[in-house]
Parts: sequence; C-alpha cells; structure tokens
Amino acid sequence: MSRTTHLLREAFGYEIDVEWAWDELQLYILQVRPVTTQASGTIHSSEPFVEVRNLYSGRFIDNEEDLGDCGEIYRLYVKKRAPAYILAAKHGVATGLSLVLQFNRGGVESRFHAIDEAVKSSPIDRVILDLDRNIRQTIIPKDRLDEFLLHTYERCDSAARHTVICRDFIAGDYGFISQLLPGRRLLLEISSQGLMDINRGLADCSEIICRKSAASDGGVEIESFSEDSDELAGHFTIATIASIFAFTEAMNASFPNVKLEWVLHRKEPFFIDYSTESAGWDYPGEDRSQCRIISRGVAQGPVFRLEGKNDLSRLSISPGVSVNRIDDMLASNEQLFALIQEIKHMEAKPVIVARRPYAVLSYVLEDVAGFVFEGGSLLCHLAILIREAGLPALICRQVEEVLAGKKTAIISHDMIIGGD
Repeated sequence: MSRTTHLLREAFGYEIDVEWAWDELQLYILQVRPVTTQASGTIHSSEPFVEVRNLYSGRFIDNEEDLGDCGEIYRLYVKKRAPAYILAAKHGVATGLSLVLQFNRGGVESRFHAIDEAVKSSPIDRVILDLDRNIRQTIIPKDRLDEFLLHTYERCDSAARHTVICRDFIAGDYGFISQLLPGRRLLLEISSQGLMDINRGLADCSEIICRKSAASDGGVEIESFSEDSDELAGHFTIATIASIFAFTEAMNASFPNVKLEWVLHRKEPFFIDYSTESAGWDYPGEDRSQCRIISRGVAQGPVFRLEGKNDLSRLSISPGVSVNRIDDMLASNEQLFALIQEIKHMEAKPVIVARRPYAVLSYVLEDVAGFVFEGGSLLCHLAILIREAGLPALICRQVEEVLAGKKTAIISHDMIIGGD
C-alpha cells in the first residue's frame, strides 16, 4: 500500500489520500482524493512530546495552534457531544473511551507507552481515528496504533506536533436508537447491522416499544416487540431497557426532541451520539396496510425507481454525511450529479421508490413529492430530514407488488396506491 500510495502521489503531483477495499483475495483502490490541508507543524517540540487528554471532560483546548489540522473536527465533537457525555457519566451510562492524542514523531518513537496505556485502559480492542477534515473515521486495532502513527507521520519533521482524535470503536452486537413517544413511552429501533447502517439508511430494523409502569416503582413494561422478540429479549432485558429509558428522559430534559444513538456490547448499552428534530414525533407503533409511517401526508407523482441508478449505499457511508450536513464534495460525484439532474428535470415531482432511505438522498428533498422504501429505519438521518421537510414517506415491504406495472403512485398517510 505504501509504495502504491507514493507512486500515485508522484503521478498526481500533489498530496492525496486513498480509499482501499480488501475482499480477502485482492486489494482494490476505490478512490483517490486531494488532501487540501497539510499538517501545519506550527508548534515544534525539540524533545520527544506526548500528551493524552479526555476528549469530553477535563481541560478543553482553546488554542488553535495546539490543535493543528484536527481543530475543526475537535470543535465539532466537543461543541455537540461534551455536555451529553458529561450527563452520561453522571447517570452511570457507558460511553467508551474518547481521547485527544498530541505528540511529535519523536514522542511516538520513544514514549508511545504513555499513549498505549491510555488507549488500552478500556477493553474495546479497536479505535476510530480522526486526523483532519479529510482523513476521518479510520478504524484500526489498538495493537497497531504505534505502527499507524509512525507510518502516517514518517515524512514529517520529527519535532512537529500533531493532534489525533482517538475513540473506542464499539461495533457491538446491536446498534439502536431510542426515542421518547407521547404517553411516557419509548421506541427502540434495533439492528444487528450496526449503528452506522441504521443512521445512513442501510439497515433493516426491529423495534421494541415500552412504557413506564403504572406502579409507583417507576418500572418499565414492554408494550410490543417485533417478530424476532425472542432473540431481542435475550439481549435487551427489562433492567437494560429501564436504564436506556431513564437516560433518554434525562437527555430530553436538556435537549428536547432528541434521539439517542447506542451500541449494545456484551449486553451493556453504550451511548454514542444524538440527533434532534425541530418538533416532536408520534409513532403509534401500528402496522396498518403493511406500512410504517415515516412522515404523514398525501402526495402523488410518477414512480421513480432508484435501484440500479447509483451506488447509493456506498455514497451514504461517506464520513462527510451526517444528519445536519453533507460534504459538498459528494455533489461532484458524476453518477450522483446525473441522478440529481434527472430528478430535477422531470415534468412532475416524482414519488421516489427505493430499497432503503439512503442518507445521500437528502440532496433531492426539494425536488420530490414523497418517498416509499422497502425497508429501513424510522429514526435514520434521512427520515429526520424528510419529516423536517414535511414530505410524505412510508416503509412498505410490499411496495413492488403494489406498484407493479404502475406509472404513478399515490401516498395517503399510511398506504400506497398505484395508478396508470
């Protein structure tokens, strides 16, 4: 990889980062992008330097020069998540390790033990690293962290100081999202595919709906399970759900209409992040007409099927995608740009039919009448944006049967109808 990267850099004539894939038989290059910011090296330490701090608690870093090219990422994490992580600690909710690593190459070479001890103080065996706005969400085993840092900064001045955000990568057994519902109820959307796939619209989800017990002890009662209740019940015990419920309520007291993002690791829930909507959302938990309602409303338009149009799943997992922003670099993707233009130039706004609520579809919200998905999450990033935009949208497993041979589609609150 190193030799190929250096050859590519010489061929392009500028600094690059390279995305790779490995299928256990062959290594593939997926994408080559220019690195638009370089390690600044504005601060130098003549002696070997290493400093490790907690990302979300303790002394925050205000000096821009101390942060180098990691400054933008650091500020994004701390501004949003620090209050939530401090609240989680007060409630005894696990969050995993989140660190700021500051070092020069000399420090990594001679004092890596200080980083190693801090990183391995938790039992999670992998970390996710952010180096700057372009090099993000790099997942490596903790045992290879020294190798990664030395390789990454091998061509830098050994005295130049660098900053890296280092967090536990908790894959877990399930990813899930918790959302308060009216009447002291709680919705959990759960997937063994993981939290990222839920958020980016790629996962099929099971659900648990529970409510606070009428008894004075404040316990929790299960209102409904998905069809795979036996498997879920073995992992999500009443005590676990009660803890999730309590912290979801505590977060909503500070951040109204908040959805909490979690990973269940060895039956322990780890709080990861949260997202918000501008208004509350009432999901009844019913399954009328085989449809789940993402957003109520009525819409009509020509059917526009997305499958085969683009690699929407790959684009949706880009680090530049989140619930409140999509990196403008994605818009330069040739296939995505062509898809956007095709939708924009239709005579009437279409009803989009897709397998999943892919996050990258937020680019077309202004140009569609509504959405119908075969599967997916009610709480994923795109679902939140669809409700904010006031667009009708459903999850309907039978959508292809309903719309077989139909040119138009009508969404009416909790059902989809095909027309000529």
